[in-house]
Amino acid sequence: MSTGSHQEDKTASIEGIAPTWQSTPVNYLFRIVGGDGFAPELQGESSGDLPFLKNSDISSGITRISTAANYVSHALARREGFSLVPPKSILMGKIGESMKKNHRVLNTVACCIDNNMQAMVPDVRLITPEYGLYALKLLNATDFNNGGPVPSINNVKWKRARIPIPLLHEQRLIANVLDDKLAKIDQAMSLLRRELETMEQLKKSLIYEAVTKGLDPTVPMRPSGVDWIGDIPEHWETNRLRNLFDLVSGATPSKDDIGYWQGTIPWVSSQEVKDDVIRETTYRISEAAVASCSTKVLPKGTPIVVVRSGILQHTVPISLLGDAMAINQDVKGLLAKSSLTPEYLF
Repeated sequence: MSTGSHQEDKTASIEGIAPTWQSTPVNYLFRIVGGDGFAPELQGESSGDLPFLKNSDISSGITRISTAANYVSHALARREGFSLVPPKSILMGKIGESMKKNHRVLNTVACCIDNNMQAMVPDVRLITPEYGLYALKLLNATDFNNGGPVPSINNVKWKRARIPIPLLHEQRLIANVLDDKLAKIDQAMSLLRRELETMEQLKKSLIYEAVTKGLDPTVPMRPSGVDWIGDIPEHWETNRLRNLFDLVSGATPSKDDIGYWQGTIPWVSSQEVKDDVIRETTYRISEAAVASCSTKVLPKGTPIVVVRSGILQHTVPISLLGDAMAINQDVKGLLAKSSLTPEYLF
């Protein structure tokens, strides 16, 4: 059977498959259910008949899901015309960063999903849901990108993708083995994360001591006048942050002009303020894009801080720019007014 040209026929690692296996297009194995718009005024219910899943619910590396941050009733789902996703479907992001992260999750209960996601409903006569979950993880969604400033999956190409299909009893065996082995790996990773958290706390402690007490434990100290700082070396001074730097805001150029997003200037979004130094960004914009809005190109070494994001509930992300870059409206740059070095401020 024909599935299109070789360039569009992305195949997930099927070289050397067993003779009883087949290379089968996604379209023959799954039915796609699209998500629905979820108006803000409908959100916020923490219990109900149906979990209403968003990309944020499936982003933690889990493989099974039965709960969500938001719920809706059957009556509301019918009134709004929400599509019902049956249990044991594979959920995935289809737009933007969520698509690029390639999260795949099996829902264990019926649910609704928002319009940045889609569900792959397996034909259980041909493929088990559990095996389908792992098989779809082999496909990189960015290979099926529509192009344009905002990545989105091209389902025409996606449906033509091929995955290896063993016999059903082999599928069950493979999924069971993977569930067992991956659970052990997840447990080991959890232990490593706890160790990393301990090391992160040690880093913060070292930074606090160096920045508030200095490196010489023998120097005379004096009260700083700031509770959280405590005593500081007597030859140091304290100052308000507003006296030390200017805050510079960013912006997002219009996405209607594709040319704005085909430039060479790195453009930082709040999601990219993760590492100590930002060296690469997902998007690059043109000089015309910078001129079209209120974003600015900040010099290399500028500290930037996230000022608008859900992550601020528990973390304030700060990074240094590894090159001259522009920023979006969720981020502010800190341009020093004095001889204070950006690295020390960071």
